[in-house]
Amino acid sequence: MKLLLFQIFFFISLKVDSSLGSGFVIIAPKVFLVGSIENVCISLHNRATGSPISISLFHSATEDAITRVQSIVENPTSCIGISIPWTSEVEGRLRIQIAESGVVVTSEKRIIFSHQPLVTIISPDKPVYRPGDTVRFRILTLTHQLKVSKVQVKKVWIETPNGIVLEQWNGDSLRPEKSLIEIDFTLSEESLLGEWRIKVEYGSQFPVDERKISVKKYVLPKFEVNILQPNNILADADFISFQVCAKYIYGAIVQGEVRAEFSMIGETSHNNSSKVVMSKMLDSHSGCTNFNLSGGDLYLPDNRLQVDVVELTAIVIEKGSRMTEKASRSWKIYHTAVQLQFHCSQYFKPGLPYRGKLAAVPPDFPAVRAENLPIQICLRQEGAVQESDKLAVTVATHRVSCWNYSTDINGEIEFTLPPLLNSSSALILTAVSVEHKDKFYPGEHWNLRMVQPKAHQPLKAWFSPSQSYIDVSTVMPVACNKEYNFKAQYTVRNFSEATPTFTYMVESRGDLLQIGSYRPENELKILHKMAVGFPPARSFKLPLKITPSMSPESRVLVYYTRPDGEIVADSMIVLVDHCFPNKVSTRWSQYRLEPGSNVSLSIRAAPNSLCASNIIDSRSMGNNDAQYDLWERLRKFITEPLQDTSDYCFDGSSGNTGLTANIPPDWDLRRRKRSLLIPIVDAKTAFDNLGVIIITDLTLETKPCQNNVVNSTSENEIG
Repeated sequence: MKLLLFQIFFFISLKVDSSLGSGFVIIAPKVFLVGSIENVCISLHNRATGSPISISLFHSATEDAITRVQSIVENPTSCIGISIPWTSEVEGRLRIQIAESGVVVTSEKRIIFSHQPLVTIISPDKPVYRPGDTVRFRILTLTHQLKVSKVQVKKVWIETPNGIVLEQWNGDSLRPEKSLIEIDFTLSEESLLGEWRIKVEYGSQFPVDERKISVKKYVLPKFEVNILQPNNILADADFISFQVCAKYIYGAIVQGEVRAEFSMIGETSHNNSSKVVMSKMLDSHSGCTNFNLSGGDLYLPDNRLQVDVVELTAIVIEKGSRMTEKASRSWKIYHTAVQLQFHCSQYFKPGLPYRGKLAAVPPDFPAVRAENLPIQICLRQEGAVQESDKLAVTVATHRVSCWNYSTDINGEIEFTLPPLLNSSSALILTAVSVEHKDKFYPGEHWNLRMVQPKAHQPLKAWFSPSQSYIDVSTVMPVACNKEYNFKAQYTVRNFSEATPTFTYMVESRGDLLQIGSYRPENELKILHKMAVGFPPARSFKLPLKITPSMSPESRVLVYYTRPDGEIVADSMIVLVDHCFPNKVSTRWSQYRLEPGSNVSLSIRAAPNSLCASNIIDSRSMGNNDAQYDLWERLRKFITEPLQDTSDYCFDGSSGNTGLTANIPPDWDLRRRKRSLLIPIVDAKTAFDNLGVIIITDLTLETKPCQNNVVNSTSENEIG
């Protein structure tokens, strides 16, 4: 998605008593969805309510207003809905004016308009057809909130594989019945074979939606053959068992013979291959049989062939009729037993424990989980090691601290590292699987057959001139319609400091869903064993209700303002289980039947639910169309983190903040040797990660703007 440079213009500045931390924070979407209602949210801090506010959208180059809303800020935290009309504009300007005591603050930022507000479900009765078949399909148009859209379909047409329009519908033929449009047409016996397209148009201002169907000649199989095992093949495997099963469509097992052909293809050339042919009878009770081969049978130890892919073609010959069906499957040879993946922030908050997650993913995940796998996680502190991306580095001494863990039943490790000081130069997290070592091909010491699993995660320091930080986390994924306690930790100067009031915001699918304030009554004190250099900290639990509108992914922002006006903030991505506002369940009266038997399907749903079913013969399902997964289609509404494009370090505004005097002494701006140039982030990053626009008269951006800002290496970085 295209990102624009957002510019802010204060025409009348508002003088704020920074000793009271008085001010406002206004948050708006960076992408406005045409035809929808967008929220602009405001929080007041040590400021009285009742201020008039005006929110306007303008064309990008003129003063012609697209829409305008005027309101009164009646609560310390609230959101104002603004209806976005249909517009052909791609870019625009958001202008917000807020007044108090006769003084008006005007701020303007550039925004973009999205013209893809709809989720179109085109549902054919099956994905694969034969010439002469009747194609039946339905069209359902939803909003990004999964509600039936009022936008009318203007035209529907069918395109052949060579792009010719074969059928077209418009006008009254597209009038929906109970929100569904149902259409059918019959293919001719001479229909072109290949990929056809069903296309739906809502008007010139909308993109055209389409769904692909296949037309080919085929015969429905009498029975089906499945190759069930193995799930994966490792390059150092001693023995591999391949399981082939055959069942009739209605569930009965097949009696007969299996002929299996194994092809081993080397990674250097597809012509560099070997074959193994075997034959066995199906088991009369299970309808399955196993082919057990050694690694040598598959040429896995052969360093000349270096097998990259194993292919199996299994032909089942039915006893008596001699009818045949076949199945094929291929396996990539893996040279790593598991893949280690860090799922954690690339930033650490100085003085606070660092929390993260490591996943050990085997090749056959999720069928198999890497449970009880010994993992060593190390934190490496370096002045510099190598040139990476845009970081200039030089050789320096380093220090390593390591911790040992074992994966849980899901193959994951949730770890917490001791607090780190903001004097750290270059910090790199590494993880290694202890029980998997590098292994070479027989007789060689340079050509790796198996590679020890490893993962790396560089860490970047968060900056605050007052050394104030907050960190928010929760368990994931979270379930809908339940309340969760989000754990928050924040640094304080001393434990006698008053507890601040925290503001939280929830964003999902580009919508600002809610904003509120919370002042914890019960807090825990965090005392560090290494007291020298580490500030005290507190922790509390922030309760949040998870709603269906937060699925499949949300972002939660938590922040507070210090008495001097500095904003202290953190944000996190929350993975939410797939759920709908209306609960729906289905149940068959029986799960296995003989051909010709009767069966019933029961559907239960919440009141006012739109229910539609489609029953497909599994033999004609073909390949699943992953692009039509509803939740994947909703991901187009998830906004990407906003890149830092502010003028903070270029307009001179940072020079009047006195930040240089507040930079911790360990931030040595003159040192060049034994150092690593580290990108620095501050509270603004927490807002940028939500992909939102922020307007405030408080102190949000605080990071040093000198070029080549570096940290010196210290012996006290790791506690």
